[in-house]
Amino acid sequence: MNEALLKKHIQSYLGHLRKNPAKHRADLEERQKRIIDFQSWPRERLLALDADGLYEYLAPLWAMLIWGNKHYVTDKLIDTNGLPTLRTELAELIWGSAPVAKQADPARDALREARKERRAKEQAEAKLRREQALRAKNRL
Repeated sequence: MNEALLKKHIQSYLGHLRKNPAKHRADLEERQKRIIDFQSWPRERLLALDADGLYEYLAPLWAMLIWGNKHYVTDKLIDTNGLPTLRTELAELIWGSAPVAKQADPARDALREARKERRAKEQAEAKLRREQALRAKNRL
């Protein structure tokens, strides 16, 4: 780790805090509200999410703020991974007993595996449709 660079950024941040304490106080209050909101979602609620619930949970996240169409992101997540897998992995990531660093990798790996399985299934179905179409064409 580049400690000199880290110290430089910390000093810069502290300078911003001193210049505009009201803004940073408001930011901290907003962060506290979000913490309380996210902690109000128990494991059972996460495991019962539908597509709208997933949107409601993910939309306020900082990383989602850049997206104008947040439904695109949640729909893409569902299409890519499947809602049951997303629910399970999200609940485990948020409420699992292992440290987050140890939970994040298995969650990511499980979602990757779910994507691979979905792609393999879609490819097999597409191959079957092509074969059926070819057989139908040959019968004519």
